[in-house]
Amino acid sequence: MPSPSYILMTAAHNEARFLPDTIASVLAQTVRPRAWIIVSDRSTDETDAIAAAAAEAHDFIRFLRFENPLPRSPHPMGGTSWKKVSALRAGLAALGDIYIDEGGYDYIGNLDADVTFAPDYYATLMQRMQASPHLGIAGGFIYNVSEGRKWPYFANPEVVGGPSQFFRRETWQQIGGYVPWGQDDAIAQMMARMHGWGVRSFDDLRILHHKTAKEKSRNPLRGKFHAGKMERAMGYHPLYAAAKCFGRLGQKPMVLGSLAQLYGYTWAAWKNIRTDLPAEVVEFNRRQQLKNLRRRLFGARG
Repeated sequence: MPSPSYILMTAAHNEARFLPDTIASVLAQTVRPRAWIIVSDRSTDETDAIAAAAAEAHDFIRFLRFENPLPRSPHPMGGTSWKKVSALRAGLAALGDIYIDEGGYDYIGNLDADVTFAPDYYATLMQRMQASPHLGIAGGFIYNVSEGRKWPYFANPEVVGGPSQFFRRETWQQIGGYVPWGQDDAIAQMMARMHGWGVRSFDDLRILHHKTAKEKSRNPLRGKFHAGKMERAMGYHPLYAAAKCFGRLGQKPMVLGSLAQLYGYTWAAWKNIRTDLPAEVVEFNRRQQLKNLRRRLFGARG
């Protein structure tokens, strides 16, 4: 039986500061991807030059300059996800035969241009997914790193953070890839679960995320407020959203972050922000959320 193979896709906008280390992490993998498409979405720094040089030096790396025709999402909650997904779709189309040929790869991964990871990261993920055929999306725990500090970013075994999601090919095809709306990574997990696939992050596989809110020059409270709005727009059950916020009171920014996220959810509910997600996806996700909430409150039999 041939060894499993994978392809990677990266959408990058002005990532010259972090992209070289991400490239170094991929080059160091004990099992390299069959192909890696790096899409520069209207970058104005040295991102294009860095990606093009990597593609020139390594035949499995491909570079695409993408003049994104979608500067804004048609949905008020679309955010930057709309641009990211359109860039990734352009990249996959540019791969051509590798992407279209169903036998060309076993796994497909999204990789942000500001992360680093150990040399055995993808080999280990494939081994574990091969051993668990029900597992459709997998990844590692993600930690923010900045100025010598490290703290959890996505560190939950029940979800896989968007900066490094790894899909079984069948799962990716069944859900239709990323939905160009809102939190595309969360929606992908919702849809995978609805189709019966498992989703898991492994705590012994670490991803270091280097572009923190500070590096992005974003206010953390504003980010929490936006996250709350997105959860309402995605149809999260209000009880689950509230419990999630209160369960994170101790995370930075302490107390205020949870309150800002809860306020964002409440504000979106008051504004009656609509969702473009299929009703069956929203209903399934709400059932799962209540099930998880009962389990956490009352134990396995709840």
